Amino acid sequence: MGNNLKAQVFFKKNKEKVESKYNSILEIQVEDINSSQVLLQDLLKDKKCTIIVNVASKCGLSQKMYSDLVKTYEKFHDQGLEILAFPCNQFMNQEPGSNLQILEYARETHGVQFPIFAKTEVNGKRANELFKYLRASCPDLRSKNSKVKALPWNFCKFILDQNGQQVKYLDPKTTLESNFHVIQKVINGEQVQNEDQELQIE
Repeated sequence: MGNNLKAQVFFKKNKEKVESKYNSILEIQVEDINSSQVLLQDLLKDKKCTIIVNVASKCGLSQKMYSDLVKTYEKFHDQGLEILAFPCNQFMNQEPGSNLQILEYARETHGVQFPIFAKTEVNGKRANELFKYLRASCPDLRSKNSKVKALPWNFCKFILDQNGQQVKYLDPKTTLESNFHVIQKVINGEQVQNEDQELQIE
């Protein structure tokens, strides 16, 4: 517990200048679990809501948050929801396995059916372009002097609309279940209230 808390405090304090060369998340290519490049525009075609999350197998939050992800996927997938999970080993080395081991763990331990991608980095100079874009365009992570906060831990969740625009950011301990009303509104194309701002879902 002490080590985990120390790591969270470190990442919360860590800020860096993050720039994305992309104008839309749909322009970005990501590496799938088989090391093939996939364009997000193709992957998310006809999806009404997308959740992007950095996951880890050996985190203290793994059981609770994987259960939350699976429950969310089962409830909303047929309505147009997609979940994209990106394993990351940057937080206390809590995702040490190979891509195959990570996939087997997610499927066999938690019954995951949503896509698991290749292990990646979410903070620092080698951060995945997807997470650079997400962090740079997230109001909750932007700081002064053009700096952007690092993701603090595993299981940070970004809720996006059908156009790839961010609707809401959820910190590691906040469940998707507590935001089912948000997800439903995004799927329905309704306005979403987020920190005193109304975001129009087009």
